Amino acid sequence: MSRLDVEELTRAILAAALILVIFTAPLYEIAQQPPQPTPAESMRLIIMPARPIHLNMQESLRVIVVDHEDKIDHSRNDAVEVRLNERSNASLGLKTPVGMYWGKTLVTRLNNGSADLLFLGRIPEFAVVSARCVEENPPTLSCISSLAVGLEEG
Repeated sequence: MSRLDVEELTRAILAAALILVIFTAPLYEIAQQPPQPTPAESMRLIIMPARPIHLNMQESLRVIVVDHEDKIDHSRNDAVEVRLNERSNASLGLKTPVGMYWGKTLVTRLNNGSADLLFLGRIPEFAVVSARCVEENPPTLSCISSLAVGLEEG
């Protein structure tokens, strides 16, 4: 191969590499960006105790639905199922027109994006509580929380 052929081959390889970099670099940059949440995926439930949960005391729990910015969505009035681990010694409570209902599973309705429940822990434990929307319009991500019951009392 002559000196001229080597130079032409080198130029052709460099030109092909430059074209390849120019067209693939934007694709690599797009692939590195995290996906943006869609409105249908961005709603999620959160379970929040009002304060640390003490033993043998009725404590308040709040279930709220938030958007991708963690703001309460006050337009939501969905039915929500709240479930306590079956092996837990705690109970979930709900005020009804005929009195209090205590159990491991409750179904209640959000009122302006939130629902208030009661929680009664009888022994020190980590109680697992889950919440899910019964009505999936728009779809809402479920929540699972582990609540420390009576563990702050030493």
